[in-house]
Amino acid sequence: MWLLPGYRTPIYMLNRIIKLQAVVEIVVNKIRDALRLIAKQNAKMRTALYQNHLALDYLLTQKGGVCGKFNLNNCSMVTPVKPHPVSEWLLNY
Repeated sequence: MWLLPGYRTPIYMLNRIIKLQAVVEIVVNKIRDALRLIAKQNAKMRTALYQNHLALDYLLTQKGGVCGKFNLNNCSMVTPVKPHPVSEWLLNY
């Protein structure tokens, strides 16, 4: 194996590095696309959850909200979470 002509020469090693670079680039692009898709789905899910939260608040307003409807003593309101900077960056990339 060591006696094969052209094996382990600088040109051979350079070609191997170029092939490796191409594979790494493909993998990175696939991961970027997957993360972008996850960020979009997360944003849609967050919007749907927030809309459901608003609808529930609207429907339960006459009863004093969720806390009043179910007579909860230790009740606190949960505010919507702002989007994470990474998800914003992925959506705008």
